[in-house]
Amino acid sequence: MAAPGEQPVEPRRGEQHVTRELNQALAHHLLHGRRTADTGQALLAILTTYIFWPAVSPAHAIGWLSIFVVSALARWLYRARVVEKLEDPAEVTRRVRIDVTISAATWGAWPPLLIGVPDADLAVLMMVFAGLIAAATSTLVGDPRTFYAFTGFLLGPLAIAILLSGPSRLHVALLVLMALV
Repeated sequence: MAAPGEQPVEPRRGEQHVTRELNQALAHHLLHGRRTADTGQALLAILTTYIFWPAVSPAHAIGWLSIFVVSALARWLYRARVVEKLEDPAEVTRRVRIDVTISAATWGAWPPLLIGVPDADLAVLMMVFAGLIAAATSTLVGDPRTFYAFTGFLLGPLAIAILLSGPSRLHVALLVLMALV
């Protein structure tokens, strides 16, 4: 930042080139892993619905899974038809960030369905989310902002569901584990 009365320093041409190359690499890295992530998440969504079928009403389970699948297909089509054709790497990165956030928010809609279920069910969902976060780490490691958004949209609703499920030793343990993530 320039001091008062001084002209701001323009970035050098070499610095602009390096910045552009880094933005292109980040955009490519974030976009490249999305198809695999969508496929894995769709399969995990089916498995999650199966696991928690006895704990939630069938209408809620089928509704969540339907929204998840439609969202994944819409995001895949949007990336294929719009995002992959964009020239500006900063815009690609911005749109992939939105894509990842929508994915996490869709997952984040599951914990409210489990408020009041047995403690073991909340622990199993936390394990599912830990697996999602572990997988996201490899894809999103180059973009901390996207990783933190993904993690927050997963763990925030889970923490609220745990808190609303009443006090227990396991709930405290789950919240402490989440805080360590």
